[in-house]
Amino acid sequence: MRRSRDSLQALLRCVMAIQINPYLIFRSLIALPRYIQARRIFLKSSRSRDWPMELYPVLLDWGDESANLGEYFWQDLYVAKRIIDEGPMRHVDVGSRVDGFIAHLACVRVVEIFDIRPLSSKIENVFFTQWDITKPHDDYIEISDCVSCLHTLEHLGLGRYGDGIDVEGWRKGLSSLASLVRSGGGLWLSVPVGAQRVEFNAHRVFAPATIRDEAIRHGLMISEFHYLQNQKLVRSESIEEDFMRLAGVRYALGIYHFRKI
Repeated sequence: MRRSRDSLQALLRCVMAIQINPYLIFRSLIALPRYIQARRIFLKSSRSRDWPMELYPVLLDWGDESANLGEYFWQDLYVAKRIIDEGPMRHVDVGSRVDGFIAHLACVRVVEIFDIRPLSSKIENVFFTQWDITKPHDDYIEISDCVSCLHTLEHLGLGRYGDGIDVEGWRKGLSSLASLVRSGGGLWLSVPVGAQRVEFNAHRVFAPATIRDEAIRHGLMISEFHYLQNQKLVRSESIEEDFMRLAGVRYALGIYHFRKI
């Protein structure tokens, strides 16, 4: 039963990859009569020629909540608050979401960001450099007392964002992240955690201990671990127990805080 469900989910993902979403098609068809009825009522009520009508159907917003508070929302809000409260001298980010996490930080402080993708917009308090972190750079060694990389490491080497195919891309990326951090500095890192696998080419899902063990090789010691499951952010009180438990779930978000020794 589990295998059949996973196979169906994989099939739906493949169909959605070419911009065909059966679920949204179904919801749109269900909503269409409501749209037609609302338009008819509006036309009967409107007698002004100042407002000619054109068709622009939006069918899926009815019944939605006022916001979709997914895992990016919670991680961006939490980690940004922690960094703002800590007030590092020089904060550097790699690959995190500009229209979320970086925007939060830029409201109150300067932030330097690296990304393999170009950024054409000029944003106050944001200084951008294009860099593929799977390729070591001598100029970026121990430059920051606080580094962040949220929901990025899992993509490296899968080709999704124009990077080359590299099975070890995530290891190389983590090595570069560690190199950016000064001794005594911190690294905020988030990745999908659960039963370890590659969901090509969307992302990797890591067994939680995999990240911790690789980080140790680069002088990073874990100081905190949080995980987000069912819209709830939890600080781990027993990291080893939570690592073992989360390694058996399908998917959760893990947020690690490391200190460089």
